[in-house]
Amino acid sequence: MLSALFVQFIEEERSRQTELSHQERLFNRFLQDVREHHHESRQVSFYADRLCISAKYLSHVVKDVSGRQPMEWIRDYALLNAKTLLRSGQYTVQQVSELLAFPNPSFFGKYFREHVGCTPREYQMQK
Repeated sequence: MLSALFVQFIEEERSRQTELSHQERLFNRFLQDVREHHHESRQVSFYADRLCISAKYLSHVVKDVSGRQPMEWIRDYALLNAKTLLRSGQYTVQQVSELLAFPNPSFFGKYFREHVGCTPREYQMQK
């Protein structure tokens, strides 16, 4: 009886480890896609489609593996790139907005200010 419970426990643990490694692989593929395509889309559904899974499942996997929502990863990566481009001094706010596929500079400015606490131009001038 005890050995049967032990075998069942081992099988369940092995199953959990396999599931976790699958989730970790999905999460890593998600992050890779975000790095490569954040300038095209900031929608979770875009990345889920690329991974051939539902947005709901992607959200579940990303939350389980990282403790954060996919939207947070996408947002943070886009903002990190925006900050880098702005600080480089090579691009105007409008060019950064276009490079990161924002509908217009005004929307980019509001998005940036909401998450960073200052306008893109103010951030750029803080050099």
